[in-house]
Amino acid sequence: ATRGPRHPSVAEIHTNLGASAFQRGDYALSEQEQRQALDIIRAWYGTDNPTTASAITQVGRAVSRLERPDEARALLSEALAIQLRTAGPNHPRVASALNELASLDLAAKQFDEAEASYRRVRAIYQQVHGPDDWRTGIAISNLGAVANGREDYRAAEAQFREAKRIFTASQGATHVNTAIARLKLGRSLLRQTRYQEALDETKA
Repeated sequence: ATRGPRHPSVAEIHTNLGASAFQRGDYALSEQEQRQALDIIRAWYGTDNPTTASAITQVGRAVSRLERPDEARALLSEALAIQLRTAGPNHPRVASALNELASLDLAAKQFDEAEASYRRVRAIYQQVHGPDDWRTGIAISNLGAVANGREDYRAAEAQFREAKRIFTASQGATHVNTAIARLKLGRSLLRQTRYQEALDETKA
């Protein structure tokens, strides 16, 4: 009420509501909230601004989960171009947009493109946050997903084991990221017919 409905503080509320909806799997609501945030942010900061680009990325993430890949790719490519111009090639915001574009490539079974982007994401996070940070672990786990897509299950296993190690050390054995890594590791072991090891990871 004190700052008006078009203030960036209002946009931040929409962003947080959109993020909460995304985590619950309500991608339609997430898109709605993130678009409201983007509308305010773009009007306040202008088009060629890293904050605007981050807001575009959030919309693109939601649109991607709603299985509108062409629209999502256009949004994320726009966000990436802005971030590269305004933040430089090694900024975490660049990694965020790249990660979402790589997910689109992975879903389309464009494995070479997905791998190249995920490797760039990993390199950025390693440089900015360190090799044992959970964000680096996410990038490594995503590289495991590419290997799984290629049916290279031994390579996938190695990536998921490294992600599991990083998540366990940085976030704890009971964190959701650790659990996800163990589930993915279990699947890669199952596809190698290593049943007991797969069962141990999945039950854990």
